[in-house]
Amino acid sequence: MDYKTSHRQIVVIGGGIAGLTAAQAARQTDDKAEISLICGENRPPYFRTRLGQCISGQMDEERLSIHGDDWFAEWRIRLIYGRVSAVAREMRQVRIITASGENESLPYDRLVLACGGRGNLPNFDGNDRDNVVVLRTIDDLAALRRFPGPAVVIGDGPEAVEVAYHLSQAGRDVTIVGRNKHLLHRVVDREASVFFLTQTTHAGVRVALNGTVELFDGSRAVLGDSRCFEASLVVAAAGFRSVTNLMPSLIEEAGHGIPVNEYMRTTQEDIYACGDCAEFNGLRAGRWSIAMAQGKVAG
Repeated sequence: MDYKTSHRQIVVIGGGIAGLTAAQAARQTDDKAEISLICGENRPPYFRTRLGQCISGQMDEERLSIHGDDWFAEWRIRLIYGRVSAVAREMRQVRIITASGENESLPYDRLVLACGGRGNLPNFDGNDRDNVVVLRTIDDLAALRRFPGPAVVIGDGPEAVEVAYHLSQAGRDVTIVGRNKHLLHRVVDREASVFFLTQTTHAGVRVALNGTVELFDGSRAVLGDSRCFEASLVVAAAGFRSVTNLMPSLIEEAGHGIPVNEYMRTTQEDIYACGDCAEFNGLRAGRWSIAMAQGKVAG
């Protein structure tokens, strides 16, 4: 395809909600720009927050897409399915290996990094087993279904509670293992934590707090204090790591994400970042609504 044009070239890397919102906001800002949205999962953006509902059968995977093809055509946003192999900043190009295996170089005048994050996998003996899963994408759902039976969910935040609830609704025996003294300690106060702990246990989920998994032998998860729980599956829902490998020069020594200012600008001219890969005032998004807001600013 010939990309020579007098219109501004805007490239957004990342098919999550931050990238989608950035592409939409860019179109609202510039009606004539050529906008490309690169989706590394080889599918259009979808409601990642509803993956848990797919576990319990409350949601069909086919209904997760946020928009259909007609919407992208109407907004004149080109979807590219593939993996970004490099960003050539001096040449202002993004190099892509498309889903069909072809190499493509895409020029840009403005670049938005919305690469998202990868689920954090805690360090314990046995964490490399096939039946240890980090639930982050649609493809991860298949791994959960391959291993029926009791499950241990690592984490004590909202994601862990939601995953555990839907696994329980699917008929599994489920245990949450959290390293902190209180459930949901980062998002609610102690009184509310007690309330949610009660609701979680009433929903049929066992909760083991103030502990960490030290060993998983394929059928049992053993904690550091010797507590032991049967598990044919371990699901890690213990935070995320920002994807920053495309632009390592943008990362500050003490940071975890790509530093941005209040306009989502990075330290490099004409390069923006938003969503889970971005870091503002030492904080990263980690929330759907925040990623949307950042994407709108970046776009």
